[in-house]
Amino acid sequence: MPATRGASATLPKSRPQRALRLVLLLQELAASGSGGLTRQEMLARPALQALYTSGRSVSAASQALRRDLVLLSGASPRQHQAGQRTQAANVPNGTAPLAHYDAATQRYALAVAAGPLRLTPDALEALCILASTLRGGKTLPGGPDLFAQLRAALIPGQQAALTQALQGLPHDQATPTLYLDLPDLEEENLGTLRQITHAIRCRQAIEFEYQPRHNSSPRRHWGDEALEIWISAHIYVTVWCQDAQRELDLRLDRIIPGSVRMHPCTATRRQRRGERIRYWLAPEIAQGGVSVRLDKQEVRHQADGSAIVSGVARSRFWARRLLLSYGSRARALYPPALVEDMRRTAEEMARLYEDTERQWESEKEGRNPQPG
Repeated sequence: MPATRGASATLPKSRPQRALRLVLLLQELAASGSGGLTRQEMLARPALQALYTSGRSVSAASQALRRDLVLLSGASPRQHQAGQRTQAANVPNGTAPLAHYDAATQRYALAVAAGPLRLTPDALEALCILASTLRGGKTLPGGPDLFAQLRAALIPGQQAALTQALQGLPHDQATPTLYLDLPDLEEENLGTLRQITHAIRCRQAIEFEYQPRHNSSPRRHWGDEALEIWISAHIYVTVWCQDAQRELDLRLDRIIPGSVRMHPCTATRRQRRGERIRYWLAPEIAQGGVSVRLDKQEVRHQADGSAIVSGVARSRFWARRLLLSYGSRARALYPPALVEDMRRTAEEMARLYEDTERQWESEKEGRNPQPG
């Protein structure tokens, strides 16, 4: 891991989540070697996606990454291109920058030699919680190796804490848990995730077989471009479908294991259009602060404490899942197709619970027959 000359590097005091992002950023830069990484390549790394893109829009994730890179490199890409430098106060501990930006290639790389890493107490605690939550990285491709590398990079006195988090505490001992809503994946699906992540980084088209929910036989995809991996109750892959000529959100675990193949052609760099949406949030949600979930998000607070949120969602499918997560405390307003989707979903859920209530009443009558 990076270190200043003759001393171990210490990350700046900051919120634990940001300090943890900085640790993983430095680790990914160290693993990339002298070639470095672009910001797009960083956001495609599964370990960084868990911290940057979960619950954020593409724009918000990119902005968070940019702020962290400014902290590590001492200047924004625009300032680097202009040959300007920020004051030393923007660099951790006022030392030399830990990362270097090459304006010609738009890549970041480590600016100092590798050495032991000393975390602040908050950063170490955040890293241990993440290691425990991710079961030592078993839910991410390459996760166990990532945590092993982080443990080896720490100073000896901090290695023991991470080792304990990776091994897990006894069942009768309580441990803090960070709930990231990361679904468990079988090993074969982790292999699929690894291949698709590689395709995104290399901008390589893919072919694969997909098992739709309502079809008995798999559907063959040929020459699709993998655009994004995102996490909800399941892990999803957004692809540009060559056959349908539109974006599709596909569940990773429905891609037939072993069917993914790299297509010989390079994928076209597409401009993500997204879906412009607008929705209402109840006062109890809006008054607590509206999370940034959309690209170009705008929030208009109403007199009753509610809020109207508008912006660009990655897809209508994703927007529907976002609104469902709020339950009855959110209502779709635009576009009409999203409003209709939510109305139909609400009716289906109402029928489902009506059937459940009738079944419960029937079972109750069967257990307590009325006297004849």
